[in-house]
Amino acid sequence: MKIRVLALSVFIFFISQFSNAEDAVMFEGEGIRITESEVGNYIDNLLVNYKEKYETLDEATVGQIAELLYVTKLLAETAEDNPYIENEKVKWLGEFQVNSTLKEALLNVEAQALIRNVNFEDMAQKVYEKNKGQFETEKQVRASHILLRTQNKDEESVLKQILELKGKAEKGHDFALMARAHSQDPSARRNGGDLGFFAKGKMVPAFEEKAFSMQEGEISGPVKTEFGFHIIKVSDIRGGGIKPFAEVKSSIIESLKNDMAQKYKVDRISKLAENASTKPSLKIISRVLAKHKHIQGKTD
Repeated sequence: MKIRVLALSVFIFFISQFSNAEDAVMFEGEGIRITESEVGNYIDNLLVNYKEKYETLDEATVGQIAELLYVTKLLAETAEDNPYIENEKVKWLGEFQVNSTLKEALLNVEAQALIRNVNFEDMAQKVYEKNKGQFETEKQVRASHILLRTQNKDEESVLKQILELKGKAEKGHDFALMARAHSQDPSARRNGGDLGFFAKGKMVPAFEEKAFSMQEGEISGPVKTEFGFHIIKVSDIRGGGIKPFAEVKSSIIESLKNDMAQKYKVDRISKLAENASTKPSLKIISRVLAKHKHIQGKTD
């Protein structure tokens, strides 16, 4: 695939024209070298072409830029000889920095090749067994209630009334109709006392504790809260269990693939930088930094 001229011309357009034989080499390996002037002009290029400035331009940042240029240039050239990069749709790269995108395309192809040879289903099963707690669904209860308020009232009299309503409900009287007729919850006339599904932490403690201890279809005895006396009917219960492996397998596998691909990319880049025969000295880095301190700071 003949894209070397395009890749190199876009990536080093602003730096190659300034290089000279006396440039100090900051990174070198596998036929690729990055010079002091290339790093300096890359820094200047960010301000001129992208209107960006570094918030902190220090020795560490300059070293990282040199490493970035080296690894990117090395992988971009490697990408030209990879037969799978065509399938990564490299041809539309004109609007992007070509070498950087070639680098990512190559890393993606290599990572996918690695992933194809891995039995992720077995790995996913092990992750599931080791971390079942992460796949637990939150228990939710659907309940209706009838509330009789006790404020400024005789509690014994209110308790007697709520027990009478409980008795009627247990005999089969329609709970929603009873709530509309007797409940002092303002929403009861509209919803028949139905509170919908709720999880723990959504209701006052005494009400919640009782509701979550009940079985579907059960009607509670009087429950005293700050609002008054309630009787509760649980109509449905959902969640509260571990999702089966079949339900979560695909998401686990996808996460494992992403993690493995990302680790491969980080390790690949790190090894390329480590294996360079020449690496930037603090002296050269300091010289580059001194020449380009004007790039530091934010633009408005």
